[in-house]
Amino acid sequence: MLEQLGISVDYWTSTGNAMALSELNLKYFAPLRSGDKFAVKVKPIQIKGVRIIVEHIIETLPHRKLVLEGRATAVCLNKDFRPTRVFPELSASLMEVFSCKVA
Repeated sequence: MLEQLGISVDYWTSTGNAMALSELNLKYFAPLRSGDKFAVKVKPIQIKGVRIIVEHIIETLPHRKLVLEGRATAVCLNKDFRPTRVFPELSASLMEVFSCKVA
């Protein structure tokens, strides 16, 4: 997802900064079978302090039957792997691509 936002992984690692997944909640509603077509939707829903909260939805195609709902919390880490505020370039890129709430 970072590369689609215009932030190369090489650049990101060269700065010494990192991100970690601190929480992940998944709720399954239906199975996917071999050959099924599906869509994965990923949308940041909140950027606040050190956290980015992202919503995930998987639906079958073409009927849009809900397969999975998920919510992930990513935390930005500095060079010493301590939590730090969301990196400005990441926040700006997310706001440019998605309409999400910044608190």
